[in-house]
Amino acid sequence: GGKAGVDADTLASMSKHNSVYTPQTNTVVMKAMAGFKTGEAYYIPRSEIEFPDFTSLHDIIMRVFPCYDQWKQEHESIYGNQSEAAKFFIGNLIPFLATVVFQDGIYWVQRYKDHEATRLLLHIMPPQYEQWAAITRAEISNRVERVDELVAANAGLATQNAFAHVAQCLGNLERKMDKVDNDFKSLHSIDAPGSRQQATATVSPGQELLRPNALRLDNMLPETRRNALTQLRNTPLMPSFTISLPSSMMQILVEHDDIFDLEQYRHTKHTTWSKALKLAWSKRIYLYDRIVLKADRSLQNTTHQERKRKAASDFDSMRGAMTLDMFMKHLKSHDPDIKKRKRS
Repeated sequence: GGKAGVDADTLASMSKHNSVYTPQTNTVVMKAMAGFKTGEAYYIPRSEIEFPDFTSLHDIIMRVFPCYDQWKQEHESIYGNQSEAAKFFIGNLIPFLATVVFQDGIYWVQRYKDHEATRLLLHIMPPQYEQWAAITRAEISNRVERVDELVAANAGLATQNAFAHVAQCLGNLERKMDKVDNDFKSLHSIDAPGSRQQATATVSPGQELLRPNALRLDNMLPETRRNALTQLRNTPLMPSFTISLPSSMMQILVEHDDIFDLEQYRHTKHTTWSKALKLAWSKRIYLYDRIVLKADRSLQNTTHQERKRKAASDFDSMRGAMTLDMFMKHLKSHDPDIKKRKRS
């Protein structure tokens, strides 16, 4: 049941006929309503627009919602509404809506010049906004082209690497299986009827005589497994991501899952990589693993991919003005596993 990949129970959570009032909407349903399929990744370039020097987030909030400071004071007072819904409304929703108006407005002034909403936007925004909007539109257009080219190029490279990796692994496993089969046949022929070879052993009373092929197979199979695993880890692959980290945890997630398929490099040979590339890889994997850990601990009734996106978004909110390098140091300083390794 359901529409756009959303099951019927999840859709029912949006109904007015539920016996319990829920102050939050289901992210899976909202994503489907926005036109995306379940589990589909999406990228909104204008969402990365930062506030220029002539304004700030608080300035924009006050221009879009002039009573914001008053609402905030009332909420924080002893008589204010201290519910989670009110806290989210004041601390998250209002700043988010003001930011969206500021970011999306760069296209309003281009496409809907005579619309009443655009005239109101230009009236409340700083005087430099319209000129800045034209420059920012051009920058975003160039950024989208670079991202499209990067995705296309790296999708091809990732596919080539994946096929080469799988082909090599299959070839190695096939050779190992042939060796196991030949060894088993030769060992089995030792005590076969009419065999020219005779296996002799002195056995104490009550001791069971093991077949020679059983002795050899017990020792051989674990070694074969170890050799196969070693071969997998020694497969050389050269990643194509940049040395510098991206600007957000959300981009770390997109890089890992959608652009570079970074998971394939976990068990491959890194000896041919430069020190800078190894460091860039380890940083990305550490940050991605923190996203996965946070998603795994989430109690939200959504897909794991949705929980990862929520975790990445929460980390970006927590990060604030810190760069990813600074934020990684902050995470490591509170990571019990890191502290445990330092003590040992």
